[in-house]
Amino acid sequence: MLKTRLVAREALSAADVDAMWSVFVAHYDAVHRDGFDRDLAEKEAVFLMEDEEGLCRGFSTYKVTDGLGPSGPARFIYSGDTIIVPEYWGRNDFALCWLRQAGRIAARARSPLYWFLIVKGHRTYRYLSAFALEYWPRPSVIPKAVKLAMDSVATAHFGGEYDAEAGVVRFARPHGHLREDLALPNSTEAARPDVQFFLTANPGYRRGEELVCLCELVPGNLRPLARRAFAAGLAGANADGC
Repeated sequence: MLKTRLVAREALSAADVDAMWSVFVAHYDAVHRDGFDRDLAEKEAVFLMEDEEGLCRGFSTYKVTDGLGPSGPARFIYSGDTIIVPEYWGRNDFALCWLRQAGRIAARARSPLYWFLIVKGHRTYRYLSAFALEYWPRPSVIPKAVKLAMDSVATAHFGGEYDAEAGVVRFARPHGHLREDLALPNSTEAARPDVQFFLTANPGYRRGEELVCLCELVPGNLRPLARRAFAAGLAGANADGC
């Protein structure tokens, strides 16, 4: 059993943060607690994944920002650090909770809502194809307006550390990278077209380079299961939680 709860960043206890760090450092190399704490301080909420004993088994952070989308002013859910311990891979508890909260954010927004994320692992990249019909980048030419929006948002967040031509973020001070046994796809994963695309689009992923990705969060762009969870959030705009 894995339960996901949504917690405002300022409501996290010191024990919560220590538990998140323990999970993070167990799965990433070249990470530092001060960088982890600094990144967390910039986010507004955390999805905490806990087992039946209340032990942290994963988490994902996010904040909502404003910027220019492909068609004008837009809001963006910017996903930060995300990790789930391997024994709980394949469960959809967290994904459905995330989508319901995204629906609530969309209901409150006065402009189009997009998911903005930077990705250094192929499993995280696969959330895009699991959730959405259209997302970027993928094996298609990125429309000019979408590319301009991606560049604008990424530059606003990362400045000169964003390489617009490559579409990746290369941090001057490394932010860590997945342990090699977790970063490398197995033979089944490596045969997937979306994984193959990610490995080609972000060849520096093993060094912690991050692929900039964008996806519009609107019911018509979501796959059936994702659309139902998102719609549930739209209908419960004034609530928060999972």
